[in-house]
Amino acid sequence: MTPYTEPAQPDRANLDVVEGGDSWVVVADGVTPKPGRSGCKHGTQWYTTALVSALAARLRAAPDSGLPDLARAAITEVADSHRDSCDLTHPQHPSAMLAVLREHDADLDYLVIGDVLVLIEADDAVRTITDSRPDALPHFAPAFVQSRRNAPGGFVVAAADPDVVDLAVYGRVPRAMVARAAVTSDGGARLSDRFGQLDHAQLLDLIEFAGPARVVQRIRDAERDETAAELARRRGKQRDDATVVMVELLDLYTADTEHLLDRAAGLIRRLREAMDLEVWCGDGRPNWCESITRWPIAASPRRRGPVSTDAYLLAVLVRGVCAGTLGRPALTVPAWTSLAGVPTTWSSATARI
Repeated sequence: MTPYTEPAQPDRANLDVVEGGDSWVVVADGVTPKPGRSGCKHGTQWYTTALVSALAARLRAAPDSGLPDLARAAITEVADSHRDSCDLTHPQHPSAMLAVLREHDADLDYLVIGDVLVLIEADDAVRTITDSRPDALPHFAPAFVQSRRNAPGGFVVAAADPDVVDLAVYGRVPRAMVARAAVTSDGGARLSDRFGQLDHAQLLDLIEFAGPARVVQRIRDAERDETAAELARRRGKQRDDATVVMVELLDLYTADTEHLLDRAAGLIRRLREAMDLEVWCGDGRPNWCESITRWPIAASPRRRGPVSTDAYLLAVLVRGVCAGTLGRPALTVPAWTSLAGVPTTWSSATARI
């Protein structure tokens, strides 16, 4: 898991919270509080942190429990912790969007409350798992939005009522089908959902190839360059907290050889496209070369155990790009891959492009 989170402004609190374990990740996106009383003396940042901590503790303690049960218990625990000091029925009670992604037995299961995103590549297609109900609201007048929170025909957030879990987006994907995944807050998906620079498949490529921190940097660049006319036309805030998490899943040393060859061929195709999406340095190298070549898998390619095959192959390919061994855009897998511990048969992957 490779996470990155950043507040909308350096001098403001980050209402996004992310935590992960060996087989799961939780991302919460705190709902920006409206001016005025909320009935709670703690605030949104406290609530979001408490919710993620409670859910993470349950994921560790009860790894075989269903995600809806764990989420329900976490929401109840946080509500009970301040039930005597705060008004849990207040319509402005602190709240958050929530996403959980977990590898469990033979499946990858997920639970989403609100417009956070889970991106899963399965069977060579990228699935976007989110709750799009907030986007369906006809307008965003504060009183109207408040009236539609956790209401029929409205949108869903985690707050004080655990029954909201019944309205969550929940499901699972067979683990064997999944190659890679990512989780973002809505702020972390702005290159796609606000600025329209990428579709979600391209966003997943950029998260993997350039890294979550670089994705957020691109978001900040787009926010800075947004014109007054564009800001007036688009919904929502000009800047937002942003969280991006890359989840690496494929086991390099147990995967089927033919599957690895197909993945290598697909990786090279996507790497070409990602290069076109990124800004290149003056010396002809992509500006994310340095960060990728510092990945542990790039520094120790013979390491055994579950790693991202795409990250592994990408590290080898980018080493060649940075060293000038590979041309752009006509990438090939040359003989030096064997020196990095890559089976020489993988060079045949280029024939499939």
